[in-house]
Amino acid sequence: MLPHVKGVRLPKPPWSEFTIDEVLIYYDVPRMLLQKSDKGQLFLAWWHDEDAPVERWIYLPVSEERLRAILSGNMADRYAMDNPEDGYILVVDMDWNKDAVVQTIKTTTAALQQDALPHPDVRLDLPMPDGVVGFESGNVVNGAEVSNGFSTLDGEPGVRAPQAD
Repeated sequence: MLPHVKGVRLPKPPWSEFTIDEVLIYYDVPRMLLQKSDKGQLFLAWWHDEDAPVERWIYLPVSEERLRAILSGNMADRYAMDNPEDGYILVVDMDWNKDAVVQTIKTTTAALQQDALPHPDVRLDLPMPDGVVGFESGNVVNGAEVSNGFSTLDGEPGVRAPQAD
């Protein structure tokens, strides 16, 4: 059973569907996504935890400017999560057997298991998708649909670990 998360439980997610659904980091399964809601809001989504068949994802609403800063490594993803532009993150539990949202909680990172969040010093190193609005998916890497050169972990471009002093 996934740990309880304090926050405001929403009756449903603040989107009905996504117009963009891109895998940014793939490690055995998708671990980070870029999604755009039908209302035009961009979200970065990080895989957080699971109790099969339910997976917990952290959704961070982002502006295009903040997205650029996070993907380029100019802003650590943990910093962005801890300091969301809109003042909140969404914790979304998905049941993949039923292809359904189990619950959506509006909260902050303080309500989550801290050891399961990204390390504060880790920064991404990913290209910004061409024209975030309307970029197309369709490429396949390691069995996952990706686009615009997004890649995986383990020595390939994608994640920069903290540098030793």
